[in-house]
Amino acid sequence: MSTIIYFLPTLLNELFRLLVMTSNEDVALNTVRVLIHIVHGVHEAGKNDILHSYVQFVFKTQELTVKKRVVHEELVKSL
Repeated sequence: MSTIIYFLPTLLNELFRLLVMTSNEDVALNTVRVLIHIVHGVHEAGKNDILHSYVQFVFKTQELTVKKRVVHEELVKSL
């Protein structure tokens, strides 16, 4: 888990970017599963402060593609 925590911002950024850019429902579903697995692992390790810092300082809700799809919309679709 320490390796995941070390690269957490990069991993989460790339997973969120993939979630917004893909048109394949299976890829979106598996991306959400990986996101949930990572967040659960960080929570189990007692590192909630790292997640809070990521959301506060790194995570951006801006539109990431020309298709005008946002992360929140794609998360809801995949859940």
